[in-house]
Amino acid sequence: MRRRVFTSLIVVIVLAGLLELTGLMAADARPSVQAGTSDPSDLPPPTLIFHGTIDDTVPIDQADRLAEKLKSTRVPYRYDRLEGWPHAMDLAEVVNQRCQRLMMEFFKKHLLKP
Repeated sequence: MRRRVFTSLIVVIVLAGLLELTGLMAADARPSVQAGTSDPSDLPPPTLIFHGTIDDTVPIDQADRLAEKLKSTRVPYRYDRLEGWPHAMDLAEVVNQRCQRLMMEFFKKHLLKP
């Protein structure tokens, strides 16, 4: 249970940080929001997306559109599209471990820069 809470906390912190750093209000945190800038310091930070294709809470097309928007604005991102997986990333230990491994790789790559 402790690992589950910790992982959820990381995801919430990262999402809150993304919204705060980009200056977006929660209502504007949609893939359709345009970056509209050529200044790299004004772009959203590197973004990590996990999304199950059978998620009935958040439609998969929202993650697909977000990934396309990040790609088109050249924002560094990693999109892990989990085929046949629902909303929760902690239903099976193997999926949870995969998400944790990818998070650590992503954080090392993007957060531990000089």
